[in-house]
This record gives sequence, structure tokens and C-alpha cells, in this order.
Amino acid sequence: MPPILSHEPLTEHLHIRVFTTRVVKIAGWWTGPYCSPYWRLYFNPRGGASIETGGRTTPLAASRLYIIPAWVRFTSRSPRPIEHCHSHFEVVGLPATVIREIFNRPVQLQREQPIDLLARGWAADMISRRRVDLDLLLRTKALIFMALASLIRETSPEFQERCCRHLLGQRSMTAVLDHIESHLSQPLDNKHLAALSHVGRDHFIRLFRGRIGQTPAQYILDRRVSRAAQALVFSNDSIKNIAEQCGFIDRYYFSRMFAARMGVPPATYRKTSRVYH
Repeated sequence: MPPILSHEPLTEHLHIRVFTTRVVKIAGWWTGPYCSPYWRLYFNPRGGASIETGGRTTPLAASRLYIIPAWVRFTSRSPRPIEHCHSHFEVVGLPATVIREIFNRPVQLQREQPIDLLARGWAADMISRRRVDLDLLLRTKALIFMALASLIRETSPEFQERCCRHLLGQRSMTAVLDHIESHLSQPLDNKHLAALSHVGRDHFIRLFRGRIGQTPAQYILDRRVSRAAQALVFSNDSIKNIAEQCGFIDRYYFSRMFAARMGVPPATYRKTSRVYH
């Protein structure tokens, strides 16, 4: 992979949005299957829990870090009480297509002394304090970044180069992507988006697909479904209001599009996903 020049700020569009960070005591854990547009970080001081996906069981060993990428469908199990330290987060900058293609299973991270020390201290303080302050939130983000760096190191050079190309492509689409993110509740047609890029409609669609990896319509639908899934789990807004806020023309169209992406309708997703793990 060619060196990344310092004047090319690729990380400008790659950052972490943390939704929840907490520790809970789980017992008789038998939940799922889940499929979420956000990622999970797990670290348990004691073993005993496990996650299952695609017929494969991954035991959650004591004092080991695990990442469950977005869009992975999994089931959780724990036959005995344990302290469960976790964080839910979004990786902003990597498209859903890349995540679904490459990060398609739960991962036990390799042991590395710096990250292991940070994880153990993070979990110990969460358990002793039982609350998240600014210090713990910043350490959560640091831990997530280190975990993702460890995960990326296990991927191929070709994939890493592809991610860099995608981030470079995002730089040229900053105005369009920012507009989409801040106007998901409104109609977003290609003609208007093309005008933001100062190119014609057909050229814009080809340009967007080449640099982002999806057509504008596919990207917008992914972002709307992701935003809706987050609101269903982390807010008390009605499903009708969430549909409107995320740009769906009505609740029925929203339910159809959501179920096609997430596997279940919005009401079922809210009911089964509102658990604290």
C-alpha cells in the first residue's frame, strides 16, 4: 500500500460515535438473534457467556476483548451470573457494504499488552463506579480505537488500501455526505445532490458509486435504516415519528424497508433489542 501523506487527513471522516457504555450483571442470558447497524465491544472479567452466529459458538473467555461488528446476526447465552462490560458504538466512515463483506462475524482480539491493560482497568473502574463519567467515556473511545486498529491489522493489505481509497473518496463528497446526514428526514433526490457536487445527475451517480461504493439511493436507505434502528433502541419516540424523522413516507413503507434490511419489522426489533448488553 502506498504511504499516506500527512496532508491527506483520512481520519477526518473516520471516527467513533459511542451510544452506550455500561456494566450489567447477567444471569440466564438467552437472547437474540440480533442484527444491529452498530458495533459492540465486550469484556468480561469472568468466563461463562457465549455468542452464537451462523451455527458457530464463540465462548466469551475471561479478560478477553471481543468485537461484534454491525450487521452480524447473533444470539447471546449465559447460564450463570457474570459481570458483563460492554459498549455499543458506530464506526462512522466505513460503508455498510464494506462492513457486511469483511467484518461478518464476532472476533476475539489478539492479546496485546497495552490494550489488555487498558481493557482491564476500564472494566475494573466500570464495575467499581457503576457509572460512566467523562474519564471513562474517553477511555472507552480509546479502547475502541485500539481494538479496531488490532482488528484492521488482521485484514489484508488490499482491504486496507480499499478503506483508504474509500476515505479519500469521502473527502471529495464531504458536502454531499454532510447534507445527506443532516437532511435524512427530507426528500433527497439525485438532481439536488448533483448540484451540490457541481456536476450533472448521471455523472454524479457514477461518481458517487465509484467513490462511496454504493449508489446514492442505496447509501441513503442504509443511513435511514441505521438512524431508525438507533432511535428504536435508544429513544422512546413512537415508530410513526421515527419513520418521519428518518425520511420514510409512511409507517408501512418504513416497516417494509426496515424488515428487508434488519430481518424483522420495527416493532419487533424494538421489543427484542432493548436489552442492556
